[in-house]
Amino acid sequence: RYVLEGSVKRSGDDVRVNANLADAQTGISIWSEQFDRKMTDIDFLVQDKIVGRIVAKIAGGYGVIEATEVKSARRKSPEQVSAYDLFQRAHAFLQWDWTPENFGTARAALKEAIAKDPSDPKARREWAWFSVLGWVFGVDYPPVPQKEIVTQAIKAVQLDPADAGAHKVAAFAY
Repeated sequence: RYVLEGSVKRSGDDVRVNANLADAQTGISIWSEQFDRKMTDIDFLVQDKIVGRIVAKIAGGYGVIEATEVKSARRKSPEQVSAYDLFQRAHAFLQWDWTPENFGTARAALKEAIAKDPSDPKARREWAWFSVLGWVFGVDYPPVPQKEIVTQAIKAVQLDPADAGAHKVAAFAY
């Protein structure tokens, strides 16, 4: 869905690395950055640092890709919403404001995602995780019963045994 492209230009002892992330469906650039270095500084360590900065910015939790997906999910009508969109909406509710209302809304979105795609381990994992956080920090009222949290966390592990996050959530749920 996304394309990362880049270039490397050299002028004397200076090297410029350009990186651009574009939405492959629309062709619109959603992030770009340039890195300037001296040729004498370029080694594998510097290359790894540049790659690490690019990956950290575009991927993972709250990176450019996830932020773009959240915006897209918010714009869709109820008929267009997929399980993944609901997963993204749930994250958007708890990104900045941890209130009982937001926890309830986020969990409801994840329950709907589970109903749309019962084989999706991420929605179950996140539902259990949000429930654990709500219980621990006292912002989820009434709190979800522990047995229910453990059941969803275990199901997430069963659906994707390689998901370290699902194992973490199961441990916290226990």
